[in-house]
Formats: sequence, structure tokens, C-alpha cells
Amino acid sequence: MGTRRSGGQQDASSPDLPFSSDTQLCQRVLQASNCPFVVTDCLKPDNPIVYANRAMEELTGYSATELFGRNPRLFHKDRVNQPGLTQLRKSVQRQESCTVMIQDFRKDGAAFWTELSVTPVKDENGKATHFIGVHRALGSATDIEPHILEQALKFCPVSVIITDFRQPDNPIVFANEAFERISLYSFKDVLGLNPRFLHGDKNNQEGHLEIRTAIASGKSWRIFAKTAHLTSPSFPLTRFSTELEKSHILSAYNATSQPTSR
Repeated sequence: MGTRRSGGQQDASSPDLPFSSDTQLCQRVLQASNCPFVVTDCLKPDNPIVYANRAMEELTGYSATELFGRNPRLFHKDRVNQPGLTQLRKSVQRQESCTVMIQDFRKDGAAFWTELSVTPVKDENGKATHFIGVHRALGSATDIEPHILEQALKFCPVSVIITDFRQPDNPIVFANEAFERISLYSFKDVLGLNPRFLHGDKNNQEGHLEIRTAIASGKSWRIFAKTAHLTSPSFPLTRFSTELEKSHILSAYNATSQPTSR
């Protein structure tokens, strides 16, 4: 049974790892793990990666040499405003553990979803010196048959529209049943229209100016605004939008009050 010192006292409650004094064996064990992870050094500027195992190389397409000295944000590319990343930053700042689901990108640009668990490694004074980031890949959209995704969007309880900004005036190319219920417009009514018609005479609202700025910069955004529907001048809602594959914009609407039905 091994010992562990804490506050000058020995603690025999947990055994030493069998390879704790064998650095080479420890390295081989970590490399052999099929669980992708990195270790960062938060005592250095910008919390750089100081270790990445072989599974992480296979997951991301980056070699360990390419990752050393870089912050893990390189995996996020331009998706830096994800809610999971906001939670992650707060936990790292507080030196706490957290688990989030985020979208990351391989070296070749392919996107994938991952469950990221980050844990601080603390010294004898309780101060974090390193962080371990363990990834559990959840797959990409291409792992799901297209008709399954289409059905999921169609029957999703959240109101969703998709626009194609490669076409003139960024027209609507998809609207699900929840959108039809919330707006009282059918998909046929809105197909080919720019979503600005939903805003009625409210197109100069501060929130919609934010939308236009976000579209130009390729960022995700969330606004609170008033939107017109078929039988009433306006109703309040929250709109969240994000860019898809640099070609389309997905917008989800959450109404804070329901429009009257026809």
C-alpha cells in the first residue's frame, strides 16, 4: 500500500499507481488509451497544450507536435460563441471541473460534436497548474441519414427556418411545422422570401441591426425582438441564428406569447 502526504501527514487510504515511478511506462499507458485527451499548462501564457495522446491525434487530424504550445481554442475555429464554450471559460477561470457539448473541427475542416470534460490538476496548495481535457466524439451530421435529419427538423417543437445567403436576398428555403404554428404562415407562403417580412415595420429595431452585423461577420447571434404574424401586428420573441457551412443560416424562434389562430 502506498502513501500520500497531505499537510505533513501520511495518508495510506489509496495505493500508488504501479507505474508512478516509471515515466516511460506512464507515457506508454497514456498513449495506448483510446480516450482522446490533452493536457494544458495554465501557469504559462494562454494555457498552451503540453501533451496530446495518440487518440487525440486521430480524432483531430493534428499531430502532437502541431498541438504543442497552442491553446485548445484552435479546435473551435470561428465557432467561439457556442454556449458550451461560455460555460467552459467560466469553469476554467474558477478552476472548476465541467462537462459541455460543443462543436469542434478537425485539421481538414470537418466539423464534429464532442462531449468535452475538463478537470483541473491542483498542487499541494490547491492551485490549478494544469487542465486535462477529455473528449468523447459524438459524431458529425454526415453520420446521420439526410432524411432522418429532415424529419427531425420538420417535427422539432422549436420554430425553425433556414435561409440560403448564397442566393440573392437570403431567401427562406425551409420552415418547419412549429414555425407555421407560431407565425400562422405556411411554408409555401414564406418560401423564397427574406425573413425581414416577419418584422413588419420593425426592421430598424436595434436587434435586427445586430443581425445584419452578425451575418456580415459570420457570427452566431441571439436577439429579443417583435415579429409580425399573419393575423396580428406583432408579438415578442427571442431569435437565435447561426451560420451553417458558410452557405445557409438556421434561425430558431421562441415566442414569449402565442399568436391567435386563424
